[in-house]
Amino acid sequence: MFESKKLIVLEQMLVLKKEGEIDLVYKNDTLLKVKMISNQHLIVEDDEQTSFLLKRQDENVVWSFI
Repeated sequence: MFESKKLIVLEQMLVLKKEGEIDLVYKNDTLLKVKMISNQHLIVEDDEQTSFLLKRQDENVVWSFI
């Protein structure tokens, strides 16, 4: 079973783009709730309940557990 890690903080600004949608911009120091952890990805959620994937390999570069 995985450790209980509930929040991450962004270490860098993150811009999510989707064709036909407004870009979502997250500033560094943004807190995100961890919804699920797999070997290669995290599913995280912002305050507006928007969920997206982050790569595990980006830990301590783009994001960090707190």
